[in-house]
Amino acid sequence: MKLLVHASGYRNVPAFTSDQQEIRWVLDPRCGGLPNHWAPSSKDFAVAGASSGGSSPAASIEELLRVIRLQTVESLEELRIIGHANESWFVLAGEIHTDDVYFTQPNALIGQSDAFKAAMPQFRDLQDRFTADARIVLLGCNAGSGNDAIMSIVSHAFLRKVAGFKQEVKYNFEWGPTGPAVRDAQGKVICTGLAPNSRVLIRGRMMYSPAASDLGDLFGQTSNLGLFRTNAWMLEPDASSNAGDIFIPVRRMDPGAGAVELVERIIQEFFPNHAWVSGFSADPSVSGLRVRKRDSTHIFIDAGLDFVKNTTPRTLKNRVAEVGRALDLVKAQSAGVIPLT
Repeated sequence: MKLLVHASGYRNVPAFTSDQQEIRWVLDPRCGGLPNHWAPSSKDFAVAGASSGGSSPAASIEELLRVIRLQTVESLEELRIIGHANESWFVLAGEIHTDDVYFTQPNALIGQSDAFKAAMPQFRDLQDRFTADARIVLLGCNAGSGNDAIMSIVSHAFLRKVAGFKQEVKYNFEWGPTGPAVRDAQGKVICTGLAPNSRVLIRGRMMYSPAASDLGDLFGQTSNLGLFRTNAWMLEPDASSNAGDIFIPVRRMDPGAGAVELVERIIQEFFPNHAWVSGFSADPSVSGLRVRKRDSTHIFIDAGLDFVKNTTPRTLKNRVAEVGRALDLVKAQSAGVIPLT
């Protein structure tokens, strides 16, 4: 199955008291608009989620964990998260002011934040909610820009491939009815004003088109308006990171190479301060892992082919525990066999 989550912690400051007040934020000043910065709030994200077949709200890292925890084991093929982002953060809560979007909640910062780093063990503990080939999509502006630090750390947290968007994900809303048109000297319509009964008609409209960048593309009468969608699953990411995808070795054609790589990836992700290991190798005669000692300074770990063949999201915790026991033997400078469990 596919799961959609929307950032539910964004509010306008000050809050809009009417649709007409919000519409003025996107109007040309010649039609009564205000020189303010409109951006989607959680109201828009929630509508986008609803029109995409449904979504779950999350305004913090803990709430995102709670949503994932509720899923059944090995059920998630793709998780998409709608929110605001920049080159450094993907964020679930904040404030939208007249000039910009502000990330004001530390417990909503996904990326190189203390809150997210502290939660990484919990995300890894829930990796079994996903299929081995699952991916996470960060549906936010610049979350997949040239600096892939966000995607990389999220990949290490979920232990899966993470995708993002290199440039801005654009939103707008439809409103009407319109008031009198303002025209230029040639008679071309510049903008239309508010009518006494103008209101927001459709929220949650989004598109990803790096070529469309100005307000004319977002709210004017241009050809790019046809690119807006109300289904978050229709936006295709254009960047990705598999830095933490621990199931890459399982997909290797050569099970021997896959077994060695799996041991190395597990050590990298779960045992960063492990005792020194002289080397790794595959041995078809071994069931599980074997710690082999040449002398006090040369200790090796051999992996059987079943070590990788029997690894699934359900059994990954067993593999991690087995590698942990092997590293305990290495630390004690002892040889031994750790059977597959």
